[in-house]
Amino acid sequence: MPVNPLYAHAYVPYQSSSNTFPMDEALMQGTIFPELTNLYNPSANYWKEES
Repeated sequence: MPVNPLYAHAYVPYQSSSNTFPMDEALMQGTIFPELTNLYNPSANYWKEES
């Protein structure tokens, strides 16, 4: 990431991926990369601080 990023410019950090889903799993997950999956839990309290 840049030290002094400019406003209104998109910066995407480099990602390294060592694992991939098998093709049938990738179709079900919507991505081939496991790091991009995120389980949706509507009842989770995402604003709660971790202790």
